[in-house]
Amino acid sequence: MIAIVQLAIIAKFSIFGVVPNLIMIIAIGLMLRGRSYEAFLIALLGGMILDLGFPLSFGLLTLVYLAVLFLVYLLINKTSLIPNNLFSLIVFSSSFLVINTIISFVYSRSLSLGILYDSLINALWGVLVLFILQKLIKVEEKIELI
Repeated sequence: MIAIVQLAIIAKFSIFGVVPNLIMIIAIGLMLRGRSYEAFLIALLGGMILDLGFPLSFGLLTLVYLAVLFLVYLLINKTSLIPNNLFSLIVFSSSFLVINTIISFVYSRSLSLGILYDSLINALWGVLVLFILQKLIKVEEKIELI
């Protein structure tokens, strides 16, 4: 559903010259809320749907999405940092920076400031969506055996 909204509606509108990557924004937002299963599922299914229209080989975008999401998962679970707005902004911007850099290398394009600009705009959208997710979804509690 999210991929269809991104392809049909969001792709037609650029906000400050950048088309928001709704699939990864929601996937990273869910990961920051402790919903890793749902985040990986959205990245997998959404990436596969986007790969249908991607001019490179099928599965490459999905692989990049899952790899970046796995790095976010490791960052969140292996550090004792409490996700706040600044941490979330850093996670979103670095994730999109990695995605855009990999896609640029695959397309054999030179790195430019546009990648930084795109990453920052997507990160700001990510923080906004995370704020909405915080209102809708509670953090998943971890169950520990005593």
